[in-house]
Amino acid sequence: MTAAANDTKTDIETKPVTRPLDPAAMKRLASEGGPCITIAVPPRHPGAAEGSRNNQIRSLVHAAQEQLNARDRAGQWSGLLDAILELAGAEGMEAGGRGFVIFRTPSLLERYETLDNHPACAVVGDHFLLAPFIPDAFTPRDYFILGLSRKRLGLYRCGNGECRKLELPAAVPASIEAAEGFDPMEYEAGRSGGAGGDGTVHFGTRTDRDTAPQYLKYFFDAVDRELGKCLEGKPLLLAGVHEEVSAYRLNSRYKHIPAAEIRGNVESLPLKELAARAAEAFGREYQEAGEEVLTAWHELKDRNHTVLGIADVLRVARQGRIHKLCVAARAEEDADLASSVNAAVALTLANGGNIFSVTADRLPQSLAAILRY
Repeated sequence: MTAAANDTKTDIETKPVTRPLDPAAMKRLASEGGPCITIAVPPRHPGAAEGSRNNQIRSLVHAAQEQLNARDRAGQWSGLLDAILELAGAEGMEAGGRGFVIFRTPSLLERYETLDNHPACAVVGDHFLLAPFIPDAFTPRDYFILGLSRKRLGLYRCGNGECRKLELPAAVPASIEAAEGFDPMEYEAGRSGGAGGDGTVHFGTRTDRDTAPQYLKYFFDAVDRELGKCLEGKPLLLAGVHEEVSAYRLNSRYKHIPAAEIRGNVESLPLKELAARAAEAFGREYQEAGEEVLTAWHELKDRNHTVLGIADVLRVARQGRIHKLCVAARAEEDADLASSVNAAVALTLANGGNIFSVTADRLPQSLAAILRY
């Protein structure tokens, strides 16, 4: 092992903890210089037919070492993969679990958990392999879900594909009935003259209260005002009947409610299914955002600000000119094409551009870009 490898080993081998892959991490990884080693390990269940996970990691490290040797004629990167090889013997590794991806350079060693079932791979290049992990990174991994219902609200916390149900904060009314005495309704009704002569709104029956649109609005206002104080700025995914979700979204002052939603009552859903539906909702939202960018690409009148195809996109990516990049959701069969697509993704991220994934049938050319200038 060379002195350079020893220098990097002492200060980074304490950091390969598993963390979620997010946009900030992707942009930082995209800025790293080579050699960039990416090793992806798929999820594994104990006793699975694919054999030992330890052996799989060793095999991937061996494949990466062969690629590294082809680049490292002077032997300056000797021992760069030792830390990853040590992971194969780590306690609990053979028990299986979610997939993960390891990124390694002479100055960096980081490990990220992946939710999608990415195939095993080992790649050494000028950039980290980032393109396959776009959906993982650009859809939320830590968020809340609010199940909307007149009769009973439900609050959930989701992280890394798992959900748990939470107790509502004490100040949040759990139902429209519990919100009956809230002052905001009386204040607004009094200000406008209300339905009664004394400036208040009177509900003659429970049915009146439960069905009155004005009362539903103030119920949601009360929930939104108090709940927003407890959400830590995390996304709040709404679930429920579409009309009620729309009403809540329209009047909410919380700034982190995504366009995605879960349709229908989620109270009786198993938590695992709720997590899956939430992931699907965020996936659709991200896909729809990509479709909107691609539509804008087609409708842009100044064609000097649009580029299509791998070669031309890669050229402008090297110039740092890409504002928005659409990537077709397909696996390139040709290794050189896959490498070029990945380079365009890395260069776009490194230069502050935005990445969007679209379906392959909408983008047969693999890449399309809207330029800054």
